[in-house]
Amino acid sequence: MKILMIIADINYGAGKMMTTVGEMLINRGHKVYLLTYLNNTRKNELDSRIVHLQNSALKKGIKNNYIRKIREIKKAIKNVNPDVTLSFLTDANMMNIIASKICHTPSIISERGDPNTEDSLKNRIKKFFYNFTDCIVFQSNNAAKFYNKRIQKKGVIIPNYIIKTSSNKTNILNRASNVIVVGRLDNFQKRQDLAITALKNLHEEFPELKFLFAGDGPDKEKLKSIVSSLSLEEAAIFMGRVKNVSEIMDKNKYFLLTSDFEGMPNSLMEAMDAGMIVVTTDFSPGNAKEMIFHGVDGFIVDRDNPKQISDLLRKLLNHEFDEIAISQKATKITEKFNKEIIENQWENVFLRYQRNS
Repeated sequence: MKILMIIADINYGAGKMMTTVGEMLINRGHKVYLLTYLNNTRKNELDSRIVHLQNSALKKGIKNNYIRKIREIKKAIKNVNPDVTLSFLTDANMMNIIASKICHTPSIISERGDPNTEDSLKNRIKKFFYNFTDCIVFQSNNAAKFYNKRIQKKGVIIPNYIIKTSSNKTNILNRASNVIVVGRLDNFQKRQDLAITALKNLHEEFPELKFLFAGDGPDKEKLKSIVSSLSLEEAAIFMGRVKNVSEIMDKNKYFLLTSDFEGMPNSLMEAMDAGMIVVTTDFSPGNAKEMIFHGVDGFIVDRDNPKQISDLLRKLLNHEFDEIAISQKATKITEKFNKEIIENQWENVFLRYQRNS
C-alpha cells in the first residue's frame, strides 16, 4: 500500500506524530511519501525510508495562496498515485479533501488540536469540507463531540502514544527539584507567561528553584522580556531547542504544562513515562482528564491561574505529597496508551479506506 502524507511543517508536535505513523507503516511493509507545503526544512530527524517530496513552489510565494497549494497537493497525488492520503491539521485537511476528490483518491484526515479555538468562519468552512472526507481521526471523544453526527460517523478515536519511551528512569528523589516547561514558545496557546508568574510567586521562598524552558518559537524575546522585568534571569533558563528532552526529564523532578488548548501533548506523555511529577492546566477540549488521574499520577489545575500553579508547586517543594508513588504511577501511561494497540488502529484505518479495498 502507498500512502501520501500531507502537512505544512513536520517540525512540531503534529508533524512528529505524523512521521512516527509513517515509520510504523514502513516497518509493516508499506510505502510512505511525505509532502510539506510550507517548510521543507527538517529540524527533527526523518526516517530516510520516507520519501520527502520537496515542494518546488515554496520559493514562489505559495504561503498564502490556497489555490496554488491545492495544485501542488494534486500534482503530488498524481505523481505518487497513492492508495490513500493522510493529512494533519485544518488547512492541510481541507486542501487534501479537495485535491483527493479531484484525483478520485480516498482521503483520511486528522484533527490534532482543539477545534473550539479556531475562528467561527474557519470552523464553518471546515465543517462543510470535512463532510467529504472518507475518514477523520480524532485524538479524543472531546474533540469529536465538536462536530455534527454525520462527521462523527466518519470518525475513529486514535489517541497518541509515547513516541520514545524512557529506558533509564532515575529515582525521583535523586533528581533536581527544578521545573521544566517543554514546547514551542507561543504564548497565545502555550501560555508560558503563567509559568513565569508562578516562578515569581515562588522565587523568594525557593531562591534556588529553576524553571527550564526547552523550546523555541515566535514569543521567545517577549517571554525573556517578562523574565527580565521581574528580575528572574537567573531562575528562568531558556535552553532553546533541545535535541534529547528525555535527558532533561530524567534529571529533574517537575514538569509543567500551561497551555490554554492542546490535542494530546506528546511532551506531557513523555514526562509521565519518565516518572516526572507533572502539573498541567485543564486545557481545552479537556483531554488532560483522559490522561491524568488528579492527585494520583499527576496534577491538573485550572487554565489561566498562576496562583493555583504556584500553590501546588509549593506543596510539592515542601514534600506534602508521596512523590515516589506519584512518579511510579505516572509511568503506567505506557499501559494506558499502548503503542502496539494504537499502531494497529492506525494501520487498520489505512487498510480499510485504501483504494479498491
